[in-house]
Amino acid sequence: MPPLLSIIIPTRNRQKYAISTVESILNIQDPDLELVVQDNSTTGELGEYLRNTTDDERLVYHYNPRPVSMIDNFECAVRSSSGRYLCCIGDDDGLNPGILEVARQADEEGWDAVIPAINVVYYWPGSLGRGSTKKDPDDGVLHINPYSADISFADSESELRRLVRDGGLNYFLAGIPRLYHGIVSRTVLHAIYETTGSHFGGLSPDVYIAVASAGYAKKVVTVNYPLTILGACEASATAQSERGEHSGPLENAPHFQHREHYQWSTRVPCFYCVETIWADSMVAALTALGRHDLLREFNTTNLAAHCILYYPKYFPVIIRDMVRYFRETPTDLATGMVRFSHLIVHNFRNDVLKRYRARIWGTSGPPCTTYHNVRDIQEAMGILAGYLDQNNPEFMDSISNTKLEQGI
Repeated sequence: MPPLLSIIIPTRNRQKYAISTVESILNIQDPDLELVVQDNSTTGELGEYLRNTTDDERLVYHYNPRPVSMIDNFECAVRSSSGRYLCCIGDDDGLNPGILEVARQADEEGWDAVIPAINVVYYWPGSLGRGSTKKDPDDGVLHINPYSADISFADSESELRRLVRDGGLNYFLAGIPRLYHGIVSRTVLHAIYETTGSHFGGLSPDVYIAVASAGYAKKVVTVNYPLTILGACEASATAQSERGEHSGPLENAPHFQHREHYQWSTRVPCFYCVETIWADSMVAALTALGRHDLLREFNTTNLAAHCILYYPKYFPVIIRDMVRYFRETPTDLATGMVRFSHLIVHNFRNDVLKRYRARIWGTSGPPCTTYHNVRDIQEAMGILAGYLDQNNPEFMDSISNTKLEQGI
C-alpha cells in the first residue's frame, strides 16, 4: 500500500539548508511518511551526505546533474512520489509533525485538499541582511503568529474567481488548494495531469498548481493551524522580498533560467516582482485548463494599479503595457485609462488609511511570539512542537474526532 503523505522537496545548490530540513523531517517517527528529494544541484554533495548518514527507507532521493528549470524540477519530484496525499515545501522549510494526523483525517473523510494557516515563519541566520535591526536582529528568528484552530470547508471555485477578479493579488490569502505548504490528494493531481499532460507550468510552480487544483478539488478544508514552517534562507525569494531585492526587469528574472522560450502573458505588466510572477503563472494555468471564462474576468487593471503604487520605478513600463493592453481589448483606450487612474487613487487611499489605522490603533489580536538565536530548522521545529503542545494540546485529538457536516 502506498504511503499516506509524500513530502516533496525540490532543491538546487542549497545543501546546508536541505540537509537540516531532511534530517528534521526524518526525525518524525511515522511509517506513513514518504520524503522525496529531487536534487538538481551542480554537485552530488547532498546525495553523498545522505547516503553516508541515513538508511531510512522512507527517503526517496533523486539526483539530476543536468540543469533544468524550477518547473521541471518540481515535475520530476511529484512524479517520483507515491503518497496518497502530497505536500511540497522548500529546502529551507520545516514541518509540524501533526501534519500526519491531518492527512489521516483527510484520507478517512475523503477530503481533496487541506489549506492550513501559514503563520509560522523562520528566518535563517544571515537571511535578513541589511534589513535586520537591533529590534529584529539577523540571528535566526522564528515568528509564531496566533491561530484559532478553526476548521471549515472552502468553496475553491468561488475563491478562485474572487482571486482572478482581484488580478491575482494576495494568492496566499485565497481559499484555494495549495500543494506548496498545504495538502492535496493525488487524485486531484492526476486529474490535472490527464487534462494538461503535466502537473506544473508558468513560472511559479506553487501558484500554477494551486490554480489548477482549484478546478478539481471539491472537498476542500481550511485549518487555521500551522502544519508547516515557512523558512527563509539568504538565497530564498522570501528573504529577497524582505530585503527589497525580488523585483527587476523581466529579462533578469531568475525564473526564466532554462525557460528561454517562455511567453510572458500580455495581461501582466512586463517586469518581475512577486505579484507579476504570480499573476503570469495564474494566467498560464487558466490557459492550460481552458478556463476562458475566468481569463475574461482577470483584472489586469487592478494588478497594474497595485504595481504602480508598490513598484513606482516601473511606472513607464506599466503605463506602456496598459496602453497596449487596452488597445488589444474591447475596452477603448480612454475608458480603460480612466478606470486605471481611478483604481490607482482608490488603492492609494486604502493603503494610506490602513497605515494610519495601524499607527493610531496598532494591530489587533494577540501579539506574535518571537524566538531569537534559532540556529536551524531542526531547532525551529522543536520550538514549534513545544509551543503547540503548551498552547493548544487538544487540537490534534479534536481534529481526529471532527466530523464536518458535508456540503458546508
